[in-house]
Amino acid sequence: MPALNETSSFDTLANPGVKAAFKAGSPVFKVRLAAGGKLFKWTQYQLVGPRGITPWWSLLNDTTLPNGTVVPGFAAIQQRIGGGFENARDYARARNAVTLQWNQLTKPLVVALSQDVFAFVGITAHQRRDQDDDKIFFIGGDYQVWLPGLTVHHVRQVSALPYIRPLNT
Repeated sequence: MPALNETSSFDTLANPGVKAAFKAGSPVFKVRLAAGGKLFKWTQYQLVGPRGITPWWSLLNDTTLPNGTVVPGFAAIQQRIGGGFENARDYARARNAVTLQWNQLTKPLVVALSQDVFAFVGITAHQRRDQDDDKIFFIGGDYQVWLPGLTVHHVRQVSALPYIRPLNT
């Protein structure tokens, strides 16, 4: 049986809203993520919600794209921005362009892949800071992972504690 998304392409899977979440003119790469690999996100939600598991993630560890670009994982980003929990969360909101009404980003969520999957990785487009204000935008610009079709058979939640630096460090 093929791995999740192995036989699909971004162009056939992604609707216009998904495509707009990636920076226009920048490539979106199909990347094989190996079993045991980890994904990260800030969220207010549980792993499994009414619509299943969200397809939107960040890479926990550095990952090399097919073109040779090294995408920094969460640990490298934390190191780059300094500070602790609050700085990392605020940075993620701006650089992953998470509009205020979409998600409160109250806690970290980390999952480990139970099997190999194929994800789509590209640069986040800018988004409105507030959905009702078309004058202020979050910059975007970090790499994001879109992994449609995730189920509890593909991932398991793991503790975020080993990956989150304490406040004021």
